[in-house]
Amino acid sequence: MIPANRIGNFPSLRQKKALSQVFISDYSAVSEIFDDLDLKGKTVLEIGSGTGAITKHLALKAKKVIGLEIDSEACKILRETFSGQKNVEILNVDALQASLNYPVIIGFLPYHISTPLLFRILNSDFEEAIVCVQLEFAKRMVAESGTSDFSKLSVMSQCRADITYLATVPKEAFSPIPKVDSALVYLEKNLKFHLNEELVSALFQHKNQSVKKALSHSKSLFGEKKETLAKFLSSIPTDLSSKRIRFLSLEDLDLLSSAYARFITSPK
Repeated sequence: MIPANRIGNFPSLRQKKALSQVFISDYSAVSEIFDDLDLKGKTVLEIGSGTGAITKHLALKAKKVIGLEIDSEACKILRETFSGQKNVEILNVDALQASLNYPVIIGFLPYHISTPLLFRILNSDFEEAIVCVQLEFAKRMVAESGTSDFSKLSVMSQCRADITYLATVPKEAFSPIPKVDSALVYLEKNLKFHLNEELVSALFQHKNQSVKKALSHSKSLFGEKKETLAKFLSSIPTDLSSKRIRFLSLEDLDLLSSAYARFITSPK
């Protein structure tokens, strides 16, 4: 019997909980998505190659697959597995440090670093990407304004890419089985707005309040200086300052970001 901390058909690979390691063990759960990918002539960057379950299918379609794997033990197994395939290169690196400037990115993102890793992808020179993340995380990525899942993650993702929810991946498709289901999400690069992340963060800390009230509680931006806040609010339309955060559109947030950029650079 394989011990509980070993990985499915890879008994020599021990799960490292510090890396949030779970590996796809049932390819049929994602086959409809990956079998339909058109990767002919393309170089694909795979984040988190794991046991190579997805890598081998990508290699059948792509010109080249560059797999990033932080776990040196897994990396050794991957290199042995793909030693005969010239179009597969495995790099033992941290995806939070490596260059992600590739046209196509496929990533099963570790749960504990999904946000910073997603933002690194969105800020890279990618053209399209498919990421697998926790189900609730995916719901926030695609959430529309006015819904309960609408958040800073929704805004900062959607201002940089067109995002499509592809499929739910049941937790049983992974080994070891995690506590939650996951989801596959498709991203196509489409930079719509350059939003001020500091401002967006401050607003969504109080997303059920109006813009005016949320900013009055955001000491990171205005501190205790009520007159400074009042001056900024006077620079934006009243109907916008009275709007609740969760109902703001990307266009609203762009207007607020532009107003804030002018305000912080103007003589006080």
